[in-house]
Parts: sequence; structure tokens; C-alpha cells
Amino acid sequence: MALCGAPRRVKRTGLGAPMDGGRGDTPEDRAPTDPLDALIAAATSGDRETRGVAIRALGATGDARAVGPLMAALADVDGMVRRTAVEALEEVGVRHYLGVLVARLTDPAPTARRGAAGALGALGDRRALTPLTRALADSDAAVRAAATAAIEEVERRHAT
Repeated sequence: MALCGAPRRVKRTGLGAPMDGGRGDTPEDRAPTDPLDALIAAATSGDRETRGVAIRALGATGDARAVGPLMAALADVDGMVRRTAVEALEEVGVRHYLGVLVARLTDPAPTARRGAAGALGALGDRRALTPLTRALADSDAAVRAAATAAIEEVERRHAT
């Protein structure tokens, strides 16, 4: 028996459904269409390297919508990812997150503490001087050096 007219296409979903592109069935079609959404999704991926690259890119956007995901990344299980989040927040310029950066000065990972000290120095807020001074007693020499540089930067910005 011959079919008349164009064949009828039926969209199937679930297991065994065709992956036929253009109709919402491919992984690419299900991916976020907004580049910022794609970066946010990557920032929570299982891969440390992917998270770090995405977090760095979120900071580079300067977009205020990146602040929430960057704040969440401050609690990442990986110290390098937390440090990248601190640096990304610095790049976005979130001065009102001073308290969060100060809290990172006591992070278990020395790299995150060092990054927090650097970010606080770059922000140049005098309120960071007391916690930065406490960081001069950190057990890690690189953190102490970063705290020293941060204190000098804050003082330099406020010298008149």
C-alpha cells in the first residue's frame, strides 16, 4: 500500500528516541542558549579544570548575574577553584562582598587564602586591614607575603 503525501514525522522522546538535530532532541539543542548560562552550568561541572575555566570566564564578563554563581564557587571542594572564584569576584568588582573575601582568609586551602589576600588588596578597602594584619601570622609563607602586599596596596591607595 502506498502512502499519499509527505510522510508523517512523529517526535519520540525518551530511550530509543532518534537524535535528529534541529527538533530539540540533540544534546546541543538542550544546552543553554545564553553564553552566561552555559558558563554558569560549566562552573558546577564535575571536572575541576572545567569549573576553573568557567569561573574565570564568568569573572571576565563583568556581568552582575555572575556574582551568585561566583559566590557559590567560594564553597567549592577544590582550593584552586575557590581561589579562582575569589579572583573572578575581584574582576567583577564586588566591593560589597568584602566580608566574604575576609572569610576566605581562613580557608583551609593556602591558595584560597592567598587569593583572598590579593583580592582584598586590589579592592583597597581600609576595612580589610585588620583581617589582613591577622593573616600576617598565617602558617603559609605565600599567604603571609600576599597579606603583606595587600596591606601595602591598601595603604598606598589611601596615602595622601
